[in-house]
Amino acid sequence: MRVIACIEDPQLIAKILGHVRRRDEAVGTDARAPPAHRAGELRLV
Repeated sequence: MRVIACIEDPQLIAKILGHVRRRDEAVGTDARAPPAHRAGELRLV
């Protein structure tokens, strides 16, 4: 990975973080990955 830009304007940073927070609130905290399974035990229904 490499840095391709650096945002230093505090107002712009606040605006970006505000959008990220609103997106996270819209998604909610109930989102999670599907349950793990062991190889060979996956059943398709």
